[in-house]
Amino acid sequence: MSEITRRRRMAWIAAIRRPDFTFDKIPKTAKVCSLHFHTGKPAYEMYTSDPDWAPSLNLGYTVTPSAPPNHSILMQQIIPHAKDKK
Repeated sequence: MSEITRRRRMAWIAAIRRPDFTFDKIPKTAKVCSLHFHTGKPAYEMYTSDPDWAPSLNLGYTVTPSAPPNHSILMQQIIPHAKDKK
């Protein structure tokens, strides 16, 4: 198995988040339908930066971006200065 195939399989398993799926244990009957891809189908395997390289839509959970690590410190520094200017 090629390295890119391994990476893609791991990306699919991570995206699907099924506890019964592992790298070595994926049921032969498992399918991912078109609703999970932006274009309705997976991207060509070599297009690793394509959003459809792995399923990403309608996966049953919401991905929430986290704030940058120093966001709260930055806000503490900006807010007092904004109050001083009034």
